[in-house]
Amino acid sequence: MSVRSFLAGVTAAALLGVSVVHAATNLKTPLGALRTYAEAIHAQSVAHAMACVSSTGKREKAVVKSMLTVMVANEHLSKIAVAKLGPPTTRGGKELASASSGYKAMQAKLKKAKVNIKGTQATITMPAPTGTKAGQTGKLYFKKIGTDWKIDGEKLFHLAAVKKIPAKELATRLEMSNRMAGAFNAAADDIQTGKVKTWKQLHKDVYMKMMAAMGMGGAPANNGATGGGPAGGGVGK
Repeated sequence: MSVRSFLAGVTAAALLGVSVVHAATNLKTPLGALRTYAEAIHAQSVAHAMACVSSTGKREKAVVKSMLTVMVANEHLSKIAVAKLGPPTTRGGKELASASSGYKAMQAKLKKAKVNIKGTQATITMPAPTGTKAGQTGKLYFKKIGTDWKIDGEKLFHLAAVKKIPAKELATRLEMSNRMAGAFNAAADDIQTGKVKTWKQLHKDVYMKMMAAMGMGGAPANNGATGGGPAGGGVGK
């Protein structure tokens, strides 16, 4: 798996990684579940985010936890980078910074979002981002489990495919995800300690740590954040 394809997968899964103040869990409606999920990512709480996502089986829960851990650390790195390095000066930096500046845009979209509920199934269709082709929208799927609405984890994280992955291969993928998470947290630490002072330096720092995490050389990655950040990773260039 290439770095670019891995990041593409994380970016797709992280479309709700936005910046808000964490609030109490609200799963009474699909919109409530969506907002709570976004708030949990911002608050860097994997446990709260998992509570908003439906998943069945030990394997599936492990995959969801792994992906959310990466997303949470993406938020952590984004906040540190924007706070310490100022406005991003690279394309990758702008993509990273968007993780901590997208809540207002999302709020505006939620006001125009279309919620369709049919029994215990629901969808939320978000307006297409500016610049996309006509007809393109973001659609999220939800399930009602008991009295709670949750994001359909099988669709968001493609969990159906998890059942077909051999146990050893799945363990390897989960370990790589954790190592990637540690790499991004270590990059956030490098910013906080002054080792990284510019977006260009961050690009190189993250790239080297990602290569090491994937066993392709580079500097070794710390699997946790020595500066107090969460265990998990982020995306940056």
